[in-house]
Amino acid sequence: MIFVLGTKEETIEDICSAISLSFLINKQKMRAEPVVFKKLKKEVVYLLKKYNVEKPKKVDNLKNKKVILVNHNFLSKFNESVEKAKIFGVIDTHEISFKHENIITFITKPYKSTCTLIFELFEEEDIFIPKKIRSLLLCGILYSTKGLTNYTKNDYKAAESLSNSLLLNLNNFAKEFMKNLKMDKNIFEMFFENLKEENINNKRIGIVILKSIDGSLIEKKQEILHEMSKLRKEGFHSVLTLITDLTNKKTFALILSENKDVIASLLNKKIKNNVIVFERELKYEDLLSSLKEYF
Repeated sequence: MIFVLGTKEETIEDICSAISLSFLINKQKMRAEPVVFKKLKKEVVYLLKKYNVEKPKKVDNLKNKKVILVNHNFLSKFNESVEKAKIFGVIDTHEISFKHENIITFITKPYKSTCTLIFELFEEEDIFIPKKIRSLLLCGILYSTKGLTNYTKNDYKAAESLSNSLLLNLNNFAKEFMKNLKMDKNIFEMFFENLKEENINNKRIGIVILKSIDGSLIEKKQEILHEMSKLRKEGFHSVLTLITDLTNKKTFALILSENKDVIASLLNKKIKNNVIVFERELKYEDLLSSLKEYF
């Protein structure tokens, strides 16, 4: 068994690189497994859950184990068990600071992302990349190129190829990916930062627009409804929150109002459990126009 290990920080690119390379190695009739030393960061957990990918195995000791390092070549940053591992290979795009007593495979290129390098290995070996691995490789490239603001032509070429195969608009996906990474705020902060107040015929109407790469924010429905109910108690006649799934072009509309059934009928939809689902991206302007038509 070969264990594939990213940096001590265990970033999105580390995990995406380790999982993708492990898949590639297994397709080459060898056994490989991505591993980590500590609990995964919440953005990594979110990403793996989104693409239905199993979490890497957590280990405590790699002494005398076969190991491939991805996205780094600094053994000293790990514990003694990694320094005493049997380093099988290195795939990295960073400054080289590596000494080893044995001759090993060391692949490095002047790219910004190790995921780009791994993508090229798939192409060189002519191995088909399943959708979930393509998604991880793309996210790894976007993470290390800061949303394609700092990249080489090879990074961009790989990202473009992956996004095309996933039927994604690369620039839009990159912007939303980076935006979501910065959303370390709780739902309370997100809600009130995006709140817009309208006054329609002396009625206070609150509209909140929340966007994400997917529709996972709907899982925060109860927390969002709680914040909406606070506004109702503060004198708002109606409060509406639009949660947009940018990838699937779908919008979930949460409504709290004395006239929620009337608002739903104006939108030609039925409301269920305070939610209306639109199979399109519902714009703020369209919603406001419908509300003005009624109020």
